[in-house]
Amino acid sequence: MRFSFTLNAVCSSMAERPSCSARRDASSRPGCRNRRTCTLGACLDVKVRCRIMNSFGALDAGTWIDHYLNDLARAPSSRMRDSPRTALATLLSRHGDPQRGLRVVRIAGSKGKGSTALMLEAMLTQAGWRTGAFVSPHIEHWCERIRVAGGPVPADEFAAVLAELAPDVAALRRRPGSGPDFFEVCLVAALLIFVRRGLDVVIVEAGIGAATDATAVLDAGLAVLTTVEPEHLQVIGPELGDVAREKAGVLAADRTAIIGRLPPVAAREVELRRQAIGARLLWLGQDFHVERDARPSSGQLRYFEPDYELPLTLAPALYWLADNLALAVAAARRIPDITVDERNIANALIDLRLPGRLEHLGDAPIFLADGAHTPASSVLLARMLSEYDVRPRILVVAFSAGHGPDALSPGLWGLADGIVVTQADAARGRDPNDIAGEIEALHCAAAPVHVEVDPTTALRGAARLAGRNGLVCATGSVHLVGRTRAYARERGWSEPEDQSSKQRAGLSGRRGAARPCGGAVHRNPDIPGDGSAQHDVAWVHALRKELSQVDKHHTESESQGAPDGCN
Repeated sequence: MRFSFTLNAVCSSMAERPSCSARRDASSRPGCRNRRTCTLGACLDVKVRCRIMNSFGALDAGTWIDHYLNDLARAPSSRMRDSPRTALATLLSRHGDPQRGLRVVRIAGSKGKGSTALMLEAMLTQAGWRTGAFVSPHIEHWCERIRVAGGPVPADEFAAVLAELAPDVAALRRRPGSGPDFFEVCLVAALLIFVRRGLDVVIVEAGIGAATDATAVLDAGLAVLTTVEPEHLQVIGPELGDVAREKAGVLAADRTAIIGRLPPVAAREVELRRQAIGARLLWLGQDFHVERDARPSSGQLRYFEPDYELPLTLAPALYWLADNLALAVAAARRIPDITVDERNIANALIDLRLPGRLEHLGDAPIFLADGAHTPASSVLLARMLSEYDVRPRILVVAFSAGHGPDALSPGLWGLADGIVVTQADAARGRDPNDIAGEIEALHCAAAPVHVEVDPTTALRGAARLAGRNGLVCATGSVHLVGRTRAYARERGWSEPEDQSSKQRAGLSGRRGAARPCGGAVHRNPDIPGDGSAQHDVAWVHALRKELSQVDKHHTESESQGAPDGCN
């Protein structure tokens, strides 16, 4: 399907939606699982109603989605945390209130929402349930945010539903800062798709908060709260207690909630919420827990509840996400009217890989990608990387606005033999020269630091620096993860399917050591980053020269057991 309209074209020419008799006759259509809301298929031919030529010309569905939602995301919004979401309620009402009648698991938290959601999705799908998931952010394309039957929704289907919503979105956004934002529009589109698909269960990942989040419109039969960290303080802060109070809003009266490991101040807020509304809580570490094999390469884990034990064999990356896995298993066992047995859980996890989460993208050199940008997530990444008995280890990093290298674990910087700083997203990415200076100021990395604005050039150069026997890890930004996955595909890299888990992960059981502080920054402000081989080779040679100078210190550090920390 090809679309010849964009946000501005739809806004200007479809502010008033034309009447349609088929919309009135929706209740008489056979084969519709929710006749109250299923109107698109019979009454709206987007290619006829929206044949509007504009500056973008005729676009395929995926490209049109990019333009439309990126326009919405760039539009200014004056909404504050306590403002009512009247535009969202209006948009839902105009499209049949699709939030009603769905069986929902709602997941909130500072970190781990997405991985928990995808693991739970895999278990439910393995058990034969028709499952949907609404997750964020996306890595490469907006369609990743809406998942059906274990994969992204087709672009044609997503674009058609967005086109249906576009007139009402335009009308509601006539005043600057008003109307539904891009997250709300995506949520409504997802709910419409879920209802029309007739799904059995839907997993919905909350946005920044929970109590005042857009997903609060859902009546979830089960809730999960993963973690609470001091994040988005300007919106749901300023203190950790404020963040915890907002996220505790995922609890619902007389419903069960699965709670992860929380700091004491957050646990107190959750308990106060429970007392106020009468929710039932199950705590990780008290009501259920996990035990991992001491050898990460084994992939062995055991899940425990009172009078219940489940041994599991995991894909290597999931070993490091044991807490999130435990939350997913506990949730799978408690969704109202949904049964998932032990075999379903075990089969779902044995080969499950999560995009952008400790993801292995190829070999020679080993290529990894992880969107870590907080202390907790970077600690997990550092632990995993320390199990790789390969050298050199090259970090490729980029950060979006509001994030920086000081949020990453000192141990992660200490594991690097070389660091390449780039900019994965021109609109929202930070200046890599500024980032390089901040890395220097941390005094946590002995590795030489190179600045390369173009991410493809940065990845290509990092691969050459690592050599066939080394490792490249891209982290710090989900945008960089997306660029890394695209680059891996272009190079023909794919995850091996015919090797054992140990071979696939390249794990040895040898734990690495931190590096001494120091390092130099190489900058090439006059080179446009065109990906030329001469440019790649020049800075790779420069880094290799300095790498040989610091390698002696690396070896001494390992023999002395240098601490993980900054001087």
